[in-house]
Amino acid sequence: MMIESSYCSNSYSYTGVQLIFFRLKASYTFEQDTSQGCVMFIQKWINALLLIVFTCTVQAKLEPNAEIQFSVHDKTTTFTLAEIQKALPTYTVTLFNPVYKKTITYRAFKFRQVAKLANIDIMKAQQTSIISKDDYQAVLERSILVKYPNPWLAFEELGAPKEQAFTLAHEGVATSNPAPFYLLWQESSSYKMFPWPYAINHIVVNNEYDPYFEVTPAIQENKDIQHGFALFKVKCIACHSINLVGGKVGPELNIPKNITEYRNLDFLQQWIKDSNAFRARSKMPSFSELSDQDIESILAYIESMKTRKATEKLDDL
Repeated sequence: MMIESSYCSNSYSYTGVQLIFFRLKASYTFEQDTSQGCVMFIQKWINALLLIVFTCTVQAKLEPNAEIQFSVHDKTTTFTLAEIQKALPTYTVTLFNPVYKKTITYRAFKFRQVAKLANIDIMKAQQTSIISKDDYQAVLERSILVKYPNPWLAFEELGAPKEQAFTLAHEGVATSNPAPFYLLWQESSSYKMFPWPYAINHIVVNNEYDPYFEVTPAIQENKDIQHGFALFKVKCIACHSINLVGGKVGPELNIPKNITEYRNLDFLQQWIKDSNAFRARSKMPSFSELSDQDIESILAYIESMKTRKATEKLDDL
């Protein structure tokens, strides 16, 4: 299959220029004897060239210069889409996407192969942070990759609306463009364990320490809090932070005030279940898949962290 890109194909450009050239040649023959005709001829050439540039632009679908970074320790490697396409095979993958709630066909790379371009073995990493353009940050733990070892890094949805690489994603009332890269699995059941992040532009690999160490409940904490922490990592920390550990899309939940210190627990329970029932155009998606007990466990974890505030971090903001 021919890959569409933001560059016009040679055959398309040549045909367009050739056609316009013949038209302008005839126009010039008719107008060349007058100075006014010369001005008109030049103006037509300018308009014709602008038309070619505009046509190439509106037909663009992919962004071959779109970048993705891989960072491990203090080393960062950057690849463009065009560079990855040149180095790796692409695959046509059909799968059920839980975000769109339908089966979609994508063109994609094997995620592990892309990481290997940066000399990274994802399967050996303790955690891999998947960071999106809006600072959404999801941490992919090794245990998930052991269970689901073959994620795809998609760069195009076949059948997407014209001039788009992907159909826009709607979560809650928020609308997002998944470009340039979308992390997907053949097994839709993985979505229950890990969000499928899109608009990815940075992968940070951690081989040495637990990035959640600062927000991990003490061992003696009860099972309800431990369960809440496990759910918080899957459902919440990609957008929210505790002690500034986590995402930046949503508000920090522990410093300087823990959210349970200024919001009623009953309200928070309902808000998490369906924020759009309270606020129009809320960017927070609903979590109807969570049971009441699940949400209570998440809130129990958050509330437990009010005794472990890292307020010293506020001095660095």
